Amino acid sequence: MTLKNPVYFGNPDNDPVRIVFCLAAVDSYSHLNVMRNLIDLINDEDKVNRLIAVQDIDTFNTVLYGSEKNKLEEERFS
Repeated sequence: MTLKNPVYFGNPDNDPVRIVFCLAAVDSYSHLNVMRNLIDLINDEDKVNRLIAVQDIDTFNTVLYGSEKNKLEEERFS
């Protein structure tokens, strides 16, 4: 979720917070995979900045999943 009004928690290295992710997994193995993917995302500063800037859910999903989603669909229909 992107926040219309950023939140300040008092941490100069991380403030302001503009994007929030909620994690849920069915087991500890899935949870580790989700965490690994989230770390990869956080390390992609360009993608995070694009996610913060988007104004609608469809664009958010395209930026977040874009090439991965398209690749999976291509593999499924090949």
